[in-house]
Amino acid sequence: MTQPLDHRIAELDRLLAAAGTPEEHWGLRNDRATLYWTRYEEAGRLPDLAHTIAEFRAVLAAGVLGGSAALPTMSNLAGALTLRAKAGGGPEDLREAVELLRTVVAGTPAADERYGGRLLNLGGVLLGYHHATGDSAVLHEARAAFQAAHDVAAGPDTPERREHWVATRSNLGECLRLVHAVTGEPEALDQAVALARTAAGALPTGHPLYARMQSNLALALAGAAHAGQPEMLAEAAAAARAALAATPGGHPNEPERHTVYAGILRAAYAADPDPALLNRFRRAARSAVRATPAAHPNAGWARLLLGRAEYAHADRSGQEPTVARELFRDTAQNLELPPGVRAVAARHWSLLAFLGSGRLAEAVRAFGLAVALLPQTAGRAQAAVDAERLLGEHRHLAADAAACALTAGDPGLALRLLEQGRGVLLSQTLDTWADVTELAARHPALAAEFTELRGLTRAEPAPAEGVAAGVAAAEERAHLARRWSALIDRIRTVPGHEGFLAPPSLPELLAAGRDGPVAVVNVSGLRCDALLVRDGRVEVLPLPGLTLDGAEEAARRFLAAVTATGSLAEVAAAGETVRELLGWLWRTVTGPVLAALGVTGPRGTPGRMWWMPCGPLAFLPLHAAEDGWSALDAVVSSYTPTLRSLCHHRDRAVPPGAVDGPLVVAMPHTPAAPPLPHAVREAETVAALHPGAHLLIGPAATGAQVLAELTRRRWAHFACHAAGRADQPGLSRLLLHDHERRPLTVRELSRAHLPHAELAYLSACATGHPARTVPDEAVHLTGAFHLAGYGQVVGTLWRVADDVAADVTAYVHERLAADAAAHRPLDAATALHGAIRRLRDRYPAAAALWAGHVHVGR
Repeated sequence: MTQPLDHRIAELDRLLAAAGTPEEHWGLRNDRATLYWTRYEEAGRLPDLAHTIAEFRAVLAAGVLGGSAALPTMSNLAGALTLRAKAGGGPEDLREAVELLRTVVAGTPAADERYGGRLLNLGGVLLGYHHATGDSAVLHEARAAFQAAHDVAAGPDTPERREHWVATRSNLGECLRLVHAVTGEPEALDQAVALARTAAGALPTGHPLYARMQSNLALALAGAAHAGQPEMLAEAAAAARAALAATPGGHPNEPERHTVYAGILRAAYAADPDPALLNRFRRAARSAVRATPAAHPNAGWARLLLGRAEYAHADRSGQEPTVARELFRDTAQNLELPPGVRAVAARHWSLLAFLGSGRLAEAVRAFGLAVALLPQTAGRAQAAVDAERLLGEHRHLAADAAACALTAGDPGLALRLLEQGRGVLLSQTLDTWADVTELAARHPALAAEFTELRGLTRAEPAPAEGVAAGVAAAEERAHLARRWSALIDRIRTVPGHEGFLAPPSLPELLAAGRDGPVAVVNVSGLRCDALLVRDGRVEVLPLPGLTLDGAEEAARRFLAAVTATGSLAEVAAAGETVRELLGWLWRTVTGPVLAALGVTGPRGTPGRMWWMPCGPLAFLPLHAAEDGWSALDAVVSSYTPTLRSLCHHRDRAVPPGAVDGPLVVAMPHTPAAPPLPHAVREAETVAALHPGAHLLIGPAATGAQVLAELTRRRWAHFACHAAGRADQPGLSRLLLHDHERRPLTVRELSRAHLPHAELAYLSACATGHPARTVPDEAVHLTGAFHLAGYGQVVGTLWRVADDVAADVTAYVHERLAADAAAHRPLDAATALHGAIRRLRDRYPAAAALWAGHVHVGR
């Protein structure tokens, strides 16, 4: 097929030798680059692509093309760089392509007939950047570029315009499919399917774009099937098969087409376990692996598909899944693959080894690798929203890893795996709090660099502007992440700092139990246990009545009940559900834990203990469980997101220099929210109890003013609404006066440097309610204040009535005022415990009123 191109390139070589002028010479070089590109697309030979890039670079470097005359060659160079990135090139190719196309688009008037095509090219390279990095901001920029190209595309009234119109619709559809996959936006998927259908139906079988249109249609239909329309799978498979049939062997897109087809057959077999479908799936997966070079971005995914196919075959035939396990193992251990692919492979490997006979030690190793890959999968280079999403995809991993270690008889390892695999984002923030006093004495330059870099890492990113600005932000994060990693490696070469910012050792974790026991409750589909940390050791308490499915169902029912509205009968029924579930929680978790700790009944002077619930238990009030008697009668309960954070806040010294008195914020009237008639009374009660209190009420309580005061004071009280974001929990926020224009979010609070922070009281709605997708990451307002430096935080698991919140506040702050007057440490946990017991005794049948308040921290 490439022979005519070979002759044309040879002819150009002869013409170049005889070129008489620089313009003629460089024009021929530009033509030769285009021919190399065409030959690459036909035969897939990477040297041709390298020649293409070199020729375009040479033409631009020669300077013979000035001003707008250089734009077509710049656009072509960007396209060739994007192709090389798709074939396994480095991220620098995509970075350069983005910069080139930004220049091209900026230099093209909107009235120019080439403007739409150049926007289309920009969207394509941005989409490639998203594929390489997972950055969702860049995906949204690609959407904007494709949408703009679509808006200026002329109707299909000529062959050239028809081709551009079709490509624009198909590419916009593919981008919208990915938007749905990242955000869950249902309208995006509906539009993706409609656009892909239109584009695919507009071209005949032999058209050069036919295969790409069919492949994009297959992906859109597969997305719809995954979202609840399984009837789309047959059509998706047919489109993927048509795309593959129209793709020549050796074509650069052949690996992707094979992978798409195999992935759709996997979904089809999962929906309809027909042996014939399984055989097609296995053949397609094998073909995908054969067609995909080791350096190709799809190489890991192709091997994952083959592993799943071989596992399905072994499972159906009753054989040991040896081939599948080895495929997953080799993929997980391949250092050339992205950490996200390796983490998925390691999880499959670990589960197959765990379920296989005699492979427990291998399963422990595999789970250990999977957990170790999490901080790389959702590392500092990712935007917060993307890190949250990626961690959500692995939300049961740490629990399963701990369950495996417990089955292997190693509770210490189980504790370490839980600590390493939970609170990944929290740990990254705690790293920036590291004390470098000793390092400064030994190596002041390294300590100064660390101090500078942690400031840059914690800083709020500057708003990006201009075309493809998200790429610049992503590159800055990646640059800081590389600097951070290199700096930590250098610090670890300093004598005495070999373990600087290493995961906590077992003795360091066991120190969390020094002031009272910590019950780490692990919920896994493999087994459920409580790990009791006390007296320098960890004890295992199996919880046979607890299951992952049972805990998830209990959390769902409990949250529905405590937020129920409607008729008196409906509210009464919800109250019965709350009492039923508090009894279930007592029988399955809280009661057995207290019994194991030697607490068998009410105590006159309750002792302290901490709870670290994992997974769905993070939504439930373990401290308020009751059946005959209650944990409230025996222990003062606190919660901690991780053992490391508990130890950190106990050991952290609050520097002097804080302004006396708390910050007190009240929002009786909030834009776009119901009034809180008791908020001012609550705030005035707090202020009257604490000399030097600074009140910010209503319009005075802006985000900027609140942050400014938080940096100066040891403690703060908020009587206001809070709003959660299920899709992006990091954007959950306190509803201050300017929350619609400048929200004070979880992410901003988590980044804040509050050196004097000691106690925060959040008398707001559901400030401690975990994110459904990442319940182990403390991505909520209570967790954000904890991350910002507050060693004690009072929050709520669900919406609390305004008058009840005011009563609890008055009781707690009276005790805190007594602590302050006596120069005792502020003991918010004991004060809150007393307030809850008082409410419980007054309204024993209305647990939703008093069980939602929680104390987090030391």
